[in-house]
Amino acid sequence: MGNSVKKCPSCDWVLKDRVEEEVRTGSSGSRSTGVCDAYRIWACMNQDCVMYKTDLERELVSPDG
Repeated sequence: MGNSVKKCPSCDWVLKDRVEEEVRTGSSGSRSTGVCDAYRIWACMNQDCVMYKTDLERELVSPDG
């Protein structure tokens, strides 16, 4: 977090981020508890890079959101 810029280890482009929610399920796995975790996913957007659209880092944003 903070002001650090995340870059692709392959091409050195600045990574683009997106936020995704993940629903946690109960212990049986059959029903949702309705509790979500939000993650910031960082990916390379350089179309010429071998890491293009690869999720390189996953950071927990807010548990129990």
